[in-house]
Formats: sequence, structure tokens, C-alpha cells
Amino acid sequence: MENVNRPPAKKLTRRDVVVGSIAAAPFSVPSPARPQSAASQQRRALVLSGGDIAGAFQAGAIKELLSRGWHFDAIYGISAGALNGAFITAEAGKATRRGEPVQWSTLGEALVQFWKERVKSPEDLLSGELDTKQCYTLLQNFKGLLGSDRLSALIEGAVKVDDLLAAPFQFHIGAVNLTSGEMEYISKDDTGRAGEVLKYILASASLPFVLPSVSIGGSTYCDGGARHIVPIHRAVSDGATQIVCIVCGTGKISQSDDINQFMPLLNRLTSIATNQYLRYELELLRKSNQLFRTGDLAARALLSQKQEVAEPVLIQPREDYDFSIISFEVSNIAAMIADGERMAQEVLDRL
Repeated sequence: MENVNRPPAKKLTRRDVVVGSIAAAPFSVPSPARPQSAASQQRRALVLSGGDIAGAFQAGAIKELLSRGWHFDAIYGISAGALNGAFITAEAGKATRRGEPVQWSTLGEALVQFWKERVKSPEDLLSGELDTKQCYTLLQNFKGLLGSDRLSALIEGAVKVDDLLAAPFQFHIGAVNLTSGEMEYISKDDTGRAGEVLKYILASASLPFVLPSVSIGGSTYCDGGARHIVPIHRAVSDGATQIVCIVCGTGKISQSDDINQFMPLLNRLTSIATNQYLRYELELLRKSNQLFRTGDLAARALLSQKQEVAEPVLIQPREDYDFSIISFEVSNIAAMIADGERMAQEVLDRL
């Protein structure tokens, strides 16, 4: 992709950047429907964080975003974001295979319908029951507190590999290789991995301790959120210059005393990790952008980022949710979807 060179003194306009945040939007957003020439086109990425059952919030935000005409060159998904990203990528692939143009607004509508119809209770995702009497057995041969066969069946029923491969944009899944300890990103078009792509989606959504890890090609994988819960920098390293990031967790850490049970404790740790990692990603991006503005060529040569990138648009809930993948009701799903739509409206209306 060609770098987009802008004169230093030029005021950024709607054609130049997409940028903003919940707190402030220092620049203007380009019209989603306005075409750009090949020479001036910027690469736009949708980054979807992990977030357990709060993926329903993300689905509502995606629906609102896409209903406004937004479209993307690449999607990056972690955990719940991998499931949501895979679904809309596969839906786009279905249209492509039929020889039809991708109608982005319908992708978000289909995703919300999927959550409302297919995710109504923990039993739709998990198998088995938590039994503290089995602790000794679990410690001797631990494979997760619950089974993931229903989640696997849900993924296989909603996402077809041929549809994923046919989508006219990139989709990247992040998962942690427990064998090597490294974070790995798998593209839907990776040669030799196409047949395993559904396993990578399952692995990325396999919450540590709760669900079993997934064996792929001689290595063991788990939830990508264990290392990169908000993969903004990965999108930047791949050349994204415009980023919309939908985060399932709040942007602040509130006071909480509910940490004496397993799932509230795990959710609390996830919230803290999400908050810290998101701050790190945004600060890294800001410092990298500063190097581009100062013209420090030696320092810039060390960056994986190759050009200045606009401040990401961030969409996230105001408060963390007090239910989890093992304890939620259908009304909670509907409420989170509506919350996602509402927060996306607020953020996008400010741009």
C-alpha cells in the first residue's frame, strides 16, 4: 500500500482521516459512502476486542456502525470479536459467491439476529456443569471447567470456510499459542491453514480455565485475549491508517468488592487487563505518531508502523456488565445489543 503524504501545514478534512474517541474527536470523519481514488485511498480496519458474552454489545455497535455506510478493508478479531468478525466476513463471502455486491448494512443486521436467535442462555454455548467436588480430578487432568462442544457447533453452523475465503476483505484471528507462549494472528487466506480456520476461531474464543484449550497442528491454543485483547497495533503494523475499535469493556476501572467467586474474579481480571492494554495501545500509537511528526528518521525506521495513523474511533460501554458466559439470560443479550447500538450512535454522532 502506498503511503499517503500530507503537507505538514494542511488542515485535516473529511477526506483525510477518520478519527475520534468517546472523550473527544479532534478531527472529522470522512463520508463512508464517498469513493476515493486508488492513489489517495486509505486502509480502513475494524478492530474487535475480546469480551466474553459482552460480544452482544459489540454486535449492536457493529450493526449501528455498518448501517451508516461504513465499510472496511480488514477486520481483526479476538475472542468474542473473532466470532463476530468471522460471522460478518462469512456473510460477506456468501454475497460474493452469489456474484452480488456486499451490502455492509445487512451484515450487521444478520449478526444481531444471530445473537438474538442463537445465544439465549449459557447452554447454547457451554456443556457440562460446574462441580466443586471434581476439583481433584480437574487438577490432575485439567481440560477446562466446562466443555466447548456446543460453542464449536455454533461456530460451524454459522460460519462456513468457503464463505470466509470468498469475502472481498481480510479477516485476522488472534489466538495464543500456549506451546510457544506467542501470540499468533491467522488470516483467512493463510496458505495451509484454511482447513483449520474454524478451530482458530474456537481457540480465540476459549476463555482460559473455563473452556478447554484447542489443539491445532501439534500446538495448543487458547483465548487471544490472554495477550492481545485489543489488537490495534497489529492492524497498524499491517498498514491500517483508519481504525474503528469496538471494545467490550469499559474505559475505566470502577470500584468492585465482588471478587470472592470464580467468574466475578475472572471478569474483574479481564476488565483490568482490557483497560490497561487499551491504554498501552493508544499511548504507543500516539508516541509513534509523534516520531513521524518530528521527522526523526532513525527512530521511525525502528517502528513497525510505517506512516502516521489517525486516532482510532473507540466504541465501548460506560460500565462493565455483571453477568458472564456461565450466567446470563436472553434479556441480557437484548439489553447489551441495544446498549451497543446506543453507544455507537453517541460516538459516531460526535464525529
